[in-house]
Parts: sequence; C-alpha cells; structure tokens
Amino acid sequence: DKRDIGLVAALFLVAFFVWSLTFQQSQVPFGEGDADWHFANGDYIYVNDKSVTKLPDYIDFWYFNYNSIIGKGAVQYPPPNHLNYAMLNIIGGDRFLPYLMFRAIASFLAVFSVYFLIRKLYGITPAFIASFGLIFSTREAMLYLFGQQPTLISFTFIPLALYAFYGYYTSLYEK
Repeated sequence: DKRDIGLVAALFLVAFFVWSLTFQQSQVPFGEGDADWHFANGDYIYVNDKSVTKLPDYIDFWYFNYNSIIGKGAVQYPPPNHLNYAMLNIIGGDRFLPYLMFRAIASFLAVFSVYFLIRKLYGITPAFIASFGLIFSTREAMLYLFGQQPTLISFTFIPLALYAFYGYYTSLYEK
C-alpha cells in the first residue's frame, strides 16, 4: 500500500533527523560507560581487522576487570554485536560516523516493528501515532543517548517476536 510506504518513509526521516542531531555537529562517539566499552570493542576489531575471542587487556581492565564466572578476558557479549560496528566502519570508511548511524538506524527498527505490529492489530492511524510517539519516548531516547546498543536491538526484536507469534497464531485458526 502506498500509504504505508509514505508513512514509514516519513517516520524514518523524522526519526533519523531527530536521532542524528547528536552527531550532526560533532562526530565523536557519545554515551555512558557501556557505550564506550561497546565502541572500543568494535573499534578494536575494525583497527586490527580481526574478530576477537578474548578482550584486549586495555578493554578488559578498563571495564570488567575480572569476571570470576566466565574468566579473565572473556567476551561479555556475542562477538557479532561488535562485529557489526567494525563492518559498518569498513563499509563507511570512517571510525565514528557509521557507528553512530548504526545506533540511529537500530533505534528506528524498534519504531518500524511497532508500526507493523500495531497496524496489523488496530490499523494505520493508531500504528502511525504509536510509532511517531516512540520517536520521542524517554525510553527510546535515553537508550540511544546512553549508547545501550544491545538493549536498543533487543527492544526491536520484542515487537517483531510478538508480531510473528500473532501471525502464527492467527494462521492456525483462519482455516
């Protein structure tokens, strides 16, 4: 439907403009401690051109020091999370901007998934209102500003999982 395409495009343009305000003037990574740690992991992979199975000492000592359960130097998050940042830096040809754009796009994916879930359940108008409101929600904005990348992405998958469950459940009973 052309109306869906237009509304999703409008949502994306507004969201991307709002979330890119933080790096339009300064392309220096921002966020709290976790944001630094995630950036440092992805940057290490990008600069050294290899994935990691053990954290470099400067990252390990800086943030987690020693984890008695999984051991010294253990990767706390799955490597693909930080590998995404490294691959985007390679594709974008820059250390900072592709990383920051990935955070903005990952945030938008949550808006996008909420749009389609609410559209299926309640229609186009409620979907647009809910999605547009999510652009300016404190939860979404603070996760973005604090640089909580794994959390951003997990919030994206919750509505997608609900939508998939809903689609599966309704397909069983449509026949």
